Amino acid sequence: MNIAIRWYTRQALLHRLQDIRENRGLRAAFTAARATWHVALDEGRRVALRRALVDWSDDGMPVELDELLNKLTDEVGAAD
Repeated sequence: MNIAIRWYTRQALLHRLQDIRENRGLRAAFTAARATWHVALDEGRRVALRRALVDWSDDGMPVELDELLNKLTDEVGAAD
């Protein structure tokens, strides 16, 4: 899956992930990838990201992340 998100959306996502302890590894993967690199996530991190986005989608998530949530749901929705 290859989805580009804007810098400010990435920053909002990192901010959203910082308060959830189980998302530390997920946040670290985004931080390590820097601004223009791809983020490689194993299945566990994709499931965690999907959960975070589902929770956020009811609370003002940027529309730009809808495509990411939809693709994650297609990939790991059954595993969640």
